[in-house]
Amino acid sequence: MKKVFVIVLVLCFFVACEEKATVNETQSNTSFERVYFFYKLGCHACDKVKPIVKNASKKINIIFCNVEKMNEDCMNVSKKINLHAVPAMAVLDEKCKTYVGSDKIIEFLKKL
Repeated sequence: MKKVFVIVLVLCFFVACEEKATVNETQSNTSFERVYFFYKLGCHACDKVKPIVKNASKKINIIFCNVEKMNEDCMNVSKKINLHAVPAMAVLDEKCKTYVGSDKIIEFLKKL
């Protein structure tokens, strides 16, 4: 009887932990402070991902930053993430996450 009780207790613990992890993952995917998309006109990789980013901007607020004409906000973020290539996406929340390259950006956006 004692073994059955311990097994049930352990199973309940794992089920409870699994549910909490799922809730936290969902919350972290949609609770961004700011999202920046860095691109350059005429960049083939940027052109590939830009329609996907525009579509995602219907769900979350994305700030588009043309690296040839950046405002002060985009410039500050580009320095913070040490922008060195486009396309790039910076996700600012409690941490700063950067995705460089169309494939990485698409992979990130699919998780939304």
